[in-house]
Parts: sequence; structure tokens; C-alpha cells
Amino acid sequence: MSQTANSPKKRLLSALVAASVAFTGAIFLPSQAAAAENENVAEATLEWGIKDSFRNYITGGAKGKVDTIGTTTIGTDAYNWKGGTGTVAADGSSADVSFTGGVHMTGHSGLLDLTITNPRFEATTSTAGNLYVDVRSRVLATGDYIEQKGVLFSNLTLAQPQVTDKSVSYVVTKSAITEEGAKGFAGYWSPGTVLEAKFNVTLPIKKAVETNTALAVDKADIKSNESAALTATVTPAEAVGTVQLKEGDKIVASEAVNNGTAKFNVSGLSVGAHNLVAVFVPTDTKNFKQSAPSAAVTVNVAEAPPAVVYTPRLEVFKADGSTPLGDSVVNPGDTIVVKGSGFDPEGIKGTRPPLAGQPAGAYVAFGQFAEQWKPSTGAAAETRPAEQVRWALTDAAFNALSADLKPRFQGQRITLGTDGTFSWTLTAPEITKGVEGGKIGVYTYPASGAVAPQQELFVPVNLVKPVPPAAETTTTVTVPETAEEGSNVVIKVAVKPVQALGTVEIFVDGTSIGNAVFDNADGYELTTNALKAGEHSVVAKFKPLDDTKYLASESAAAKVTVTAKPATPAEPSTPANPATPVPAAALKLSVSEAVVGDTVEAKVTGLVPGTEVAFELHSTPVALGKVKADANGVATFSFKVPENTTAGTHTVVARAAALELKQQLVVRAKAAASVVPGITGNTGADQKQPAAGAPAAGGAKQLAKTGSETPAFGAIAALALMLAGAVVITRRRSAGVSENS
Repeated sequence: MSQTANSPKKRLLSALVAASVAFTGAIFLPSQAAAAENENVAEATLEWGIKDSFRNYITGGAKGKVDTIGTTTIGTDAYNWKGGTGTVAADGSSADVSFTGGVHMTGHSGLLDLTITNPRFEATTSTAGNLYVDVRSRVLATGDYIEQKGVLFSNLTLAQPQVTDKSVSYVVTKSAITEEGAKGFAGYWSPGTVLEAKFNVTLPIKKAVETNTALAVDKADIKSNESAALTATVTPAEAVGTVQLKEGDKIVASEAVNNGTAKFNVSGLSVGAHNLVAVFVPTDTKNFKQSAPSAAVTVNVAEAPPAVVYTPRLEVFKADGSTPLGDSVVNPGDTIVVKGSGFDPEGIKGTRPPLAGQPAGAYVAFGQFAEQWKPSTGAAAETRPAEQVRWALTDAAFNALSADLKPRFQGQRITLGTDGTFSWTLTAPEITKGVEGGKIGVYTYPASGAVAPQQELFVPVNLVKPVPPAAETTTTVTVPETAEEGSNVVIKVAVKPVQALGTVEIFVDGTSIGNAVFDNADGYELTTNALKAGEHSVVAKFKPLDDTKYLASESAAAKVTVTAKPATPAEPSTPANPATPVPAAALKLSVSEAVVGDTVEAKVTGLVPGTEVAFELHSTPVALGKVKADANGVATFSFKVPENTTAGTHTVVARAAALELKQQLVVRAKAAASVVPGITGNTGADQKQPAAGAPAAGGAKQLAKTGSETPAFGAIAALALMLAGAVVITRRRSAGVSENS
């Protein structure tokens, strides 16, 4: 065990103190000395041989060994610890330093097993102290292990410490094991045993570093509704702690130091001048000292003008820009004017590029959005398919865009004024990408990911779907070149396109003789035997059922020459009654179109008086009734269109002996829905349908309920109608402003 000799002056002082204690039992000092300031300790070292005899025994008689743990090393007469940290009084009157690492001693083939780690040296006075360790030892008698943490291992007697401005060194003159220490060492030594061994502690002093703080203000003159931005700079930059911003003794704000800088954004300063200073306060006063207050900076606060309250409003006008649009009908291609006011030009900030953290403006869109479309409620972008969109953006915000983005948005930007207003004149588009069941109109909502429910507005627009122009039709009439008076003349009419359905009225020499009957794929047909001898001009006029899809048309005149029927010579033999002349019979209806339940008058002329005429309604033949011709050869019959008659083109048939006359009748349903004639659910050529009345006598060939004798042609007509009515929608992908902007 090493020991440092005392100087003659110290020995004399010790003797006087000892004598005083022996004589009076107390020490009287002229005055109470102030406690010395603690200093930080870094890289402390400990030389401790534990007990010389035991250390030698381990490697000798016990035939054991010593293993070191951590950074601990073995010296010639002690074990060496380094890297200790803690504190020490500047005068050496107290110290508390801890070390890591240790030694593991074994012997007698493992029966002796002792581990000492993590020693802690404590000086309670300049001449007394304690040693604490973690210990694990094996009890020889039982083989069990005893383990203790931070046990007070021994009481220390210290020589006067050697103190300099850079370190404090202690030499332990006596180390006596405590009762707790004896237990921890498995009873190897009894309490009070003096452990003769080298025991030196050297504590290098780490002085706290002086710091300095400087304060700067970004803008010295602000309004009362603005924040003051200040920056405090602390040196050295590695100093860890906070900076307090102070006005007099009042702490205005406190911010952590990051790489030597602390930034402040102070709001709520009262009107007037404020002299502010900054003070650095270290987290660890052992390493850094608190700085002196910085030089003061002055922030002048002026009264702010009253805050502007923005209440967004959206209006839509007619093309003149002043007449409210209201619920007026708008056709695609019409001009409307959209105006906004009360849109905050600076307060709504974006949350994503291109204007994250900047005034973001608002999107102004025309389209058919979903019922739930608002971004503030989490509605996806797919609920807002815009046909046209503009970005209402201030000049300052537009100039904040990067140079490569400005050309992209220039053409789709409308100016948002500093007063919160904008105007957009647009041509109403067709709806090609709308959400089914959504509402058509003008919408606004904040741009660049900003959240502002007050800017989510909607004004409905009564936009009508475009009506395609009616298609032209051509009508062609065909008649035989010649015919004999009294014979049946078949007049055939073709209407193109074949999908165009309607009625065809036949005119002979400018006078209507009735409607031609739709005769499957061959078109329309009317048969008459009422043409007198001579040349006749025949014209067919087509009237469409739906004049929004097809235009009416008139055929060129067709010529037919009717020759007189030669007289039958009388037989010279027995006189007989002259033959009954064949009248020129014709069928006319009071109307060409009727609604189910309406009364229709059918009239047959040119009959022999008393001739019985039976009337039927085709498609499925329905007997309507019978009547006899009057003295003038006219048979007049009125009937109601049966309730179960399907909407479409039907044929009224009049039968008298060998005579069969036909006339077309278009039947419409009572409901307001459009009826497309010529299309039924029949799929077989001669499939019978339930009749509204008794079937016609004679079992005539049945027609489909719509009057077509060829169901296949009805299906073709239906397909043609569907194709003709289809609307092809072309979705255009628009470049420029989108919700990702």
C-alpha cells in the first residue's frame, strides 16, 4: 500500500488539531468555510490491489487465475480501472466517482470463485471515504453463490488529497472491510479486516465550458396580429440545453438549442416596444456553463387593422354576367359566368405540392359530382369528375410555383384577387364523365390538399342533354304502268332508312285515298280498285312516329294508266238480267292514329247496296263487327280500339264476299311513355297471341301484335332503333389542373 508523506506544516497542523480534540473533545474554527464548488470528473483512474496476500494466494496456493472484465487491466501490484466519471470538490473535500469493469478470481478448481465489478469511490471528507462494489462469490461450505449490487465494501482512511487546478488525487492509507462487504465475500474475511493493498484514485477535473449567446430579430417592426421571428445563436455549437427569451425578469419563450441555434416565433406581444434578451441554460451544468444575457434587441409592435372576415360565396350568371342563372335551361355550348367572393386569398394553406405551406387558392369546377363529394369529409377524388376546372390563384401564389409548373397551369388559372373575388366565363360542356345520380353544376373546394370546409360550395345548373338532329328520310312509290279499270292496283312504298317508322298516306291526283299498310320487309302497301280510266299521278307522303329522330318525306310522283274495261256484249238468245257491275270499293278511317279506347269510324264506299261487310283488327285478328251497305253502297261502322291492343302499327281489314280492303291504324298507349311500333316480344313466325275479341272467321294468317307479318323484321327494326338511339360518349383525359395539383 502506497502512502504520500505529509509536509512539516501539515504535520504541525494535524498535531494541533489532535491536541485540541484530546483536550476539549471539539474543534473550534475561526469561521465556517464555504463549501467548495463541485467539478466534473472525466477519465478518472483507480489502482486497487484488493488485498495483497489474497491476490498472491489466488495465483499461488490456490492455483487459480484472475480474468479481467471490460477495460480493467492487471498491474504489477494492483488492478487498474479507467474512464471513471463523477464529481469532485475543487478542494478535494468530497468526491463521488464510478467505474465500470472488474476482475473475476477463481482457484481450487473452481471452489473459490469471486467477481468484483463496478467500483464506486466516495470521499465524504478530505480524509475519509467509502468503497462500493458489485460482488458475486461462492460459499465454500455449500457451493451456493452470493450476489450483491452496490454493497458498501470497505471504509476508507485517506491521506490529504493532492489538489491542482487540473486534478484531485487520493491515496487510501487504510481499507477496512465492512460487515456487508464480509458477507458479500462469502466470509473470506471478518468485518473490520484491514485490506493491505495499493489503493490510489486520480480524478482529472473537467471544467464546464463557458458559453455565449447572441440574439437577432428577423423583422423589428410588426403588427399586433403578427409574430416576431427571432434567432438565438449559442457558442460553442455543441452546447446542449435551451435558450430563454426574456423581457426583464419575465421569460417570454423557451426553445431547445439545435446545432447552436434556437428559433423563436413569438405571438401575442402587446402594442409598444419590447426589449428582449436571450440566455443559454445548459442541460448539464457539469459540461457547459450558463451564458450571460445577450445584447438586447427591440421589437416594435403596432396596432393591427381589424381582421378581415372571409365568407365564401359562389354565384352563376347568364352570358351577360349580371342576370342570375337560376333554374334556366342551359344547353351544351351556352355561355355562363361564374363569380366567387369572400375566398381567403392568403389564409388557406396547401398541405401537399406544389403549394405546400403556401396560400393554395381554390378549384372551380363544372361537372356532375357524387352526392358525397367534399374533400373535408374524406370523399375520394373519384367523386369529383370535372368536365372543366380552373384554379383560382392569387398572383403571389402563382409566382411561388416553380418555373416548370407555371406554363402548365397558366392557361387553366383564373385570378383570385387580394379582395377574395374571381370570375370565370365558360362554355357549358356536355356531361361525359359524371357520377350516375350525381348533381350537375359548379363546385368550388380548396386546392393543393388544403382543408377548408367553408370553401366547399355548389350551385346547380339545369343542363339539358343535347338532342341529335332528326335524320332525313326518302320515300319512293312504285305502281304498275298500266291497269284495267276496276282491277286491283297495288301501290308499294319504300321508306329509307328502314328504321324510320310511321304512317304513309297515298295521294292519287292530289286526293288522299288512305294510308298504306306496313308490309314487313317490303315496306308499305295499299291496294285499290277505285281508279277510273285515264292517267293518274300517285304520291306517297311519310309521317314519322317520332319527328325528333326522323324527318317527314314525300315521294316523287309515279304514273299509272288505267284503261277502260271493255263492255260485255249481250247474248242474242234469251234475255237475262244484266250482270251486276263490280263497284270500285275503298276503305277509309276517320283517323290515322288513335289511343287505346278511342272510337274510330271505318267507311267502305263503292259497294253494292245491301252487301254485308265484316270488320277486323289485325295483328292478331280481332272481329270488330259487321254492317250492311246502305242504298248508296256505303258501309259505315264505328268501333273502340280494344283495351288490350298493343301500341304500334295495326291494320283494319274490311271483308265483303271476295273483297278484302285494308287500312293502316297507328295505336298509341294511354301512358305518356313513347311507343315504338314494330317491336314485340314475339319470336316465332306464326306465334299466336291472345285475342281481345273473337277470332276472325276463315282463319286468316295472323300478324304479330304490332302488325308485322315477319317477326324477324320486327327484331331488326328494334335493333336498328337501339343503334340509332345510342349515344357514344368519348371521355377525354384533360391535362393541367387536377386534384393532384
